[in-house]
Amino acid sequence: MEGPAVEGAAVDGVRYEVDASTAVVTLDRPDRRNTVTYGMLDRLLELFDRIDADDDVRAVIVTGAGDFFSAGTDLTHAVGGASEPLRGGNRDVGGQLALRIFDCTKPVIAA
Repeated sequence: MEGPAVEGAAVDGVRYEVDASTAVVTLDRPDRRNTVTYGMLDRLLELFDRIDADDDVRAVIVTGAGDFFSAGTDLTHAVGGASEPLRGGNRDVGGQLALRIFDCTKPVIAA
């Protein structure tokens, strides 16, 4: 992860802010149509852990910067395996993220 997280600043291509009890998670790679890297998936897993632990957060909105929500996984480094370390060594981080969002204790809206 890139240095300390600053509220609202993009870390590993993901911005996180809390506004009026609502967590806003923004995929922030508009120049790449918000395609998701393995680092972003790890960051999203960490953020959902943080969201569940924060009693002040009552709901979550996941969105994309620019004109796209997300064009899917960034396949730039997909040949020969991931170029970034994966959480728990599991290649199916997208599946892990889907299950993590399903298990989130707060309502999650994709917009």
